[in-house]
Amino acid sequence: MALDTSFNRVIATTLPLYAPRITESIVGAISLLWKLGLMGGVETRPGGNQIVEPTILTTNTTVKSYSDFDKLDVTLQSGLDAASYAWKIVAGTEGLSLLEQFKNSNAATAPVDLWDAVIKRLSVSMRIEVNRQLFLDGTGNGGRDLTGLGIGLDFLGTNSVYGNIDSSLAVNANWRNQTVASPANVLVTPSGLPSPMRQLANRCSSQNEWPTMYITSREVHEAWESTLVSNERYVREVSDDDMVRSGFQNYIFKGGVMVFDEQIFPNTLAVSGAAAGHGFLALNLNYLKFVMGENYDFVMSDPIRPFDQLAETIQMALFANLVMSNRRRQGRINFSTA
Repeated sequence: MALDTSFNRVIATTLPLYAPRITESIVGAISLLWKLGLMGGVETRPGGNQIVEPTILTTNTTVKSYSDFDKLDVTLQSGLDAASYAWKIVAGTEGLSLLEQFKNSNAATAPVDLWDAVIKRLSVSMRIEVNRQLFLDGTGNGGRDLTGLGIGLDFLGTNSVYGNIDSSLAVNANWRNQTVASPANVLVTPSGLPSPMRQLANRCSSQNEWPTMYITSREVHEAWESTLVSNERYVREVSDDDMVRSGFQNYIFKGGVMVFDEQIFPNTLAVSGAAAGHGFLALNLNYLKFVMGENYDFVMSDPIRPFDQLAETIQMALFANLVMSNRRRQGRINFSTA
């Protein structure tokens, strides 16, 4: 009897069709990326050495008052600044032996579709890892991790190089995020939470621009919830019903969605002094993007069979990074727990 190769051909032509579904399911399960996607901040771009995002660090000095016969100032302005970010890779693999596939090929007795099961496990693992790296500083695993909010939002007094712009230089003062010092142990004394939270939101605002999202740890979120009293109006998210229907329980704080994330520092693997305490982030998502490489947005490969093994392996790959164009409209508090 001739060898039946139809199974492998079906898998090879079907797995690539999973990619859009996988991308949607992963992005849709991470609150930050879901909200970014809702605001058009999740995008794919073609290749390039780096991800370049225009920034505005200085104002135009020719803008001023004039009399009717004054000569207009035609001083040439310096070129627009741009932040640049490296492409980072997050990837994983799953495999099945041919014997496993054979045992599972009888539709009458197979309890589960093995490929479907391992793909789900791989996608969940990718989601957890991407979410974890979104809150780190990019130095993990030898600098291979995503350049996350751990470095994008400096803690008090630790101005850093981010997006290849050195925020410690006075000329780049507008490339510094907002910070507010934490009161003493807020988990024991939650009444100390609202004031610095309000201060941070106000510092991140400008005219009609306010943070669109606040992310903190579960512990801080629960402590803040305990402070809500009847004479303060905190409302469940009503202007963004889709977020509630998607499973993200949230409150409105100063006009922005407030959620907690299990991966925010210190619950990540970050160990630097700047990661001490529980993070509270004020984010203006109009200036934040998650950029994925075209054709590498959680893409899956065809099954690969090594010549010396009776097994097949699939790969899932993401080329991406988190990029920011206006750091001044973002903020961070590290709430002390001691």
